[in-house]
Formats: sequence, C-alpha cells, structure tokens
Amino acid sequence: TYAETVTTVSGWLSDLTLDEIGKTEGAQSGDVQLLVRFADLATEPTTADRFTVGTVEHTIYRVRRGPLDTHFVIFAHRTS
Repeated sequence: TYAETVTTVSGWLSDLTLDEIGKTEGAQSGDVQLLVRFADLATEPTTADRFTVGTVEHTIYRVRRGPLDTHFVIFAHRTS
C-alpha cells in the first residue's frame, strides 16, 4: 500500500534528447526530465513517486541533484 499526497510546484519540463537518452541509465525515447527547486519540495523525490503534468502521468525512474544543490533533476517515463 502507499499513501498518496498531492503537491503543486512549478518546474521546467523537457523531452530528453537522443544524446541524453544515450547517457542516462534506464532512459527511453519519449522520456522527460523535470527540474524542480529543492525549496519547493518537502522531501526528495524517489523512484516510487509519480507526477502529473496536465493529464499526462509520469513515473520517476531516476533522481539526481543539480549543480550547487539548488534543484532536483527528475527523469521519468510517460505512463498515460
């Protein structure tokens, strides 16, 4: 079981380029990366988390900290 919570944040979403897909473990064509400021989240995202942009749900498969520890770089597959 899991507990579902909803948090609304602003971020920057982009499709992964072919170069990024080749360099990112687990990446596939059609994947996205989401940049979110540390200050906007109460906890660090994990691979058990999901997020929705509009009506499209995404499943997180990798999270890393950005330069200077100011943001998270979240890699995800589109699931819907």
